[in-house]
Amino acid sequence: MHLRNESLAQDWLTKISAVEPTVWSNDGLVVQWGIMPGCSQLNVTLWQLCIDNRKPTRLDGAHDEAFTIKSTSGLRGCTPVSEEVENESYSQWVAWWSGD
Repeated sequence: MHLRNESLAQDWLTKISAVEPTVWSNDGLVVQWGIMPGCSQLNVTLWQLCIDNRKPTRLDGAHDEAFTIKSTSGLRGCTPVSEEVENESYSQWVAWWSGD
């Protein structure tokens, strides 16, 4: 998930965590889950949050202790994207939140 600045990132985290249980680390790893009892199903979504094309180093509400990384092999930084892509990503979420 690419966002332009920390303020937009914190706003995004606040909004998605209001939908379903969500936890994130200071470096932008975000996990959200929801249980669908009627289907005996657990849904899990994983994001890597990137702020201005970099992994963050500190996010309000982060819980680094919630994550255990077994291997860092293959982990990469954020792939650079244009400001247009960052704006479009956020616009898509705003539309989703408002039901448009």
